[in-house]
Amino acid sequence: MQLPLSQEQVDGIWKTLTLEQQNWINKYINQRKRDKWFEALALRKGIVLDDQMSDEQKRNMVDDWELMEVLDGGEGNRPFKCECGKPLRYQYIVYHKSKDETYGLGSTCIEHYTGLQSDVVRDIKSGILQINTKRDELLIKIQAKQFTDLIRYIEKGIEIPESISKQVQIGIPLFNDQLHDLEKSLEELKWKKWYIDRKNRQQVLKQIEVPQDQFIYIEESTSSKENFRCTYESFIEENLANLKQIREREERLSPKLQEEWEWMQDEVRRFKREGTMDFDTFLLRMNNMMIPLRITK
Repeated sequence: MQLPLSQEQVDGIWKTLTLEQQNWINKYINQRKRDKWFEALALRKGIVLDDQMSDEQKRNMVDDWELMEVLDGGEGNRPFKCECGKPLRYQYIVYHKSKDETYGLGSTCIEHYTGLQSDVVRDIKSGILQINTKRDELLIKIQAKQFTDLIRYIEKGIEIPESISKQVQIGIPLFNDQLHDLEKSLEELKWKKWYIDRKNRQQVLKQIEVPQDQFIYIEESTSSKENFRCTYESFIEENLANLKQIREREERLSPKLQEEWEWMQDEVRRFKREGTMDFDTFLLRMNNMMIPLRITK
């Protein structure tokens, strides 16, 4: 199946879900739609909303109006009616706090009732369609039985938010962006462990008595003020695989990382020519570069 799903496809998969799964998806989707509504109202008034605010706090800051739900009758269908009597595919259920009244409106009448400009309404509608696509992403994964196993993340020491644990527990797969965040956390943890292990190995090597003529000195960061002894050949042997992968994907680097990549290459040449190198900065930049390029050690 491909995004977006037709209403018939949505209905077909929806029937296979448990009541708990249906309630979770409905709650998630409706909350995202309300967030989109508040964002549009805040943008119109030049207000910045905090993600930690409750719906009531947001409503008090931006207006008396709150979007409760958006009903979709499906492509080619108009089962709903606006307050003006016009048949609708999309019906916006909006609540006015001061009047304590709820209205079922079409996109045109929303402008009249709430005072929103037509371009703001279009932005809201566009955002809601994107949210429906997120719902479809979940439904496709559920039908394909692409459920998420959190064990590999937990075993590596990744702290899993309670909301994600609950989501997986009731059989709702994670969104692609949620999985991306977990993978990013895993990579960051892996590189942190690797960097600490490398520093520990450096400390051990410093205490080993070796013939002076077998080593070249590498300059560490200015905060360290110490030297670590390593041959150019051993340095290249240990890091060559990573550097080759960066070279193969260098066109994907951001302008800032491109500058750092040029610096790294200059440092390698300087190391070979002069026997000195800013070792800590080099490794830090290499690690930071490998994460967005998805290069694993």
